[in-house]
Amino acid sequence: MTSVPAASGVPPAASISILDLLVLYGRVGAVTTDALRAALSNPDLSDNVSIAILCHLGAHGSRRPLDLQRVTGLSSSRITRAVDKLEAAGLVARSFGAVADDRRGTVITLTEAGEADMARVTAAVQGLVGPLRKLTREITELLGGLATTSNH
Repeated sequence: MTSVPAASGVPPAASISILDLLVLYGRVGAVTTDALRAALSNPDLSDNVSIAILCHLGAHGSRRPLDLQRVTGLSSSRITRAVDKLEAAGLVARSFGAVADDRRGTVITLTEAGEADMARVTAAVQGLVGPLRKLTREITELLGGLATTSNH
């Protein structure tokens, strides 16, 4: 027997699974990715790593590559490749010898073009607050149902 999802889009408690949760997270990803692609000057840079780096720099200012590694959980080589790509697109710049205690230290900074992209991204995501709030409620309901069914 197939269960019919509740009107809110959240399945009844008897049929809740981790897979339903992944579907909702996928919807969140799709909604945000579409908005990011539309906001970025280069939609090819809407991958998770590029967005994480750009948003972190936009929120916190210039950072060393090690800081970006810590935030993203990625390896040094993966951060280097991502920054290379963002630098080639003109969205970030590297400054060598910019760290007072470390002549070899490198700092990654948003360029004017990167700042403009982050302003568009911020506006686009602010426009998603309503839909994301609805999806968050659905995820919260689903997690509550999972907690209930896992306690049996």
